[in-house]
Amino acid sequence: MIMEYDYHHHRIKVWEDLIVNEDFVNETVRRFKHGIIPEIHFKIDEGPPLEQIKYKGESFIKWLQKQNLPPEKIKIESDNLVQDKTVWQNYIPYYNEQPFLYGQNTQFTINKQPTHKFGMFIGGYRWPRLYFASHMYCNHYKECLMSYNHKHLNIDALEEVVGKDDPILSEVEKFSNHIPILIDRPSDDFINFDDAYGICDQYNKIKIDLVFETWWQGQTFMPTEKTARPILTGTPFIVFGPKNYLKNLRRLGFKTFDGLIDESYDAYEGLKRLEIMKQMINTVDINLQHAQNILLHNQEVYKKISKQSFIEEFGCQ
Repeated sequence: MIMEYDYHHHRIKVWEDLIVNEDFVNETVRRFKHGIIPEIHFKIDEGPPLEQIKYKGESFIKWLQKQNLPPEKIKIESDNLVQDKTVWQNYIPYYNEQPFLYGQNTQFTINKQPTHKFGMFIGGYRWPRLYFASHMYCNHYKECLMSYNHKHLNIDALEEVVGKDDPILSEVEKFSNHIPILIDRPSDDFINFDDAYGICDQYNKIKIDLVFETWWQGQTFMPTEKTARPILTGTPFIVFGPKNYLKNLRRLGFKTFDGLIDESYDAYEGLKRLEIMKQMINTVDINLQHAQNILLHNQEVYKKISKQSFIEEFGCQ
């Protein structure tokens, strides 16, 4: 059976840091080598840093370089707004603003009556989400309003990071017996961004949102609906994302909560960021009245922000 390829826009699908459709990549390169197509335009799913992506067990970029192809004929496009362009000279930052801005058309009334200190609303699996959701479920369940939509667990990926003897694995085992945890959803199906704002009413019940963005390692920045929801709903947030995520968010005109929340965690990524956040959970709290100026400012910025704002600040398309 011959697979159909769109040679105008070659889409590479990435899960965590692994290319899922390896055959597609290999076949595309083969056809380019044989002159069947004049150039390659790879579109990387969402915004992972190119240097982090693996293909057949090695760096995708190094593998591509080994093919001895003219780099000017190979465009690589993704939503990473801060990609190091020295990694690939023909890189195109193309930001899909729709997930982040979709909430501008969402009708929501702020009526904060918190019943929980934290909210943690998880759709798709990533090992950091499993790590932190397991910790919150086992240690802070009464103060955390939680959803965890997927049953899928990749324990091996987590063990590769923390080791086989880390206590978190016993928390993961306990947590796995209770998922999926659904809020206002009939099933654990995939949640697209245009459906992800349906949970906004839950934000009236929480004081701080624990945001787990899609990409979290390397030099990357790609804000999604996960960050937009607390901004829209007037909710302070702590973000698990890549290093300098909050710094890049401020470049767009938003304010964050340093002074009310210790945001020194933004200087770290990966497991270190998770460990700092675990410690923060034990002591962090916030007076919503003291945060009102920041929350109102962010809502005003969110109402007015557009694709042009990203183009002007980050030079994307």
